[in-house]
Amino acid sequence: MSQENADTVRGMYEAFGRGDISFVLAALDPEVEWREAENFIYADGNPYVGPDAVLQGVFARLAGEWEGSTPATRRSGAAITAARTRRTGGTSAHSSHTSSRSGAARS
Repeated sequence: MSQENADTVRGMYEAFGRGDISFVLAALDPEVEWREAENFIYADGNPYVGPDAVLQGVFARLAGEWEGSTPATRRSGAAITAARTRRTGGTSAHSSHTSSRSGAARS
């Protein structure tokens, strides 16, 4: 990964941590194809094409339906590994389903 790409990814995850979703969306390619894990409930819209689709189909749903969605970055030596770590331990607003799970997607 080039230093420029690493800086871009780092900046996006720092923005996630600040709650600056506008920054994250602006950093995405206009034709980004975002995919949620196959068995996750938001995979129903895969692929989400474009920043607005990611905002509406993923971020807004996470914010409105689950507690504990947290972005993170991890440094391993000189390389940067960006991981979106999701820890859910809440109750879905729609189904009253209680869940406790964690997962990560690396880029």
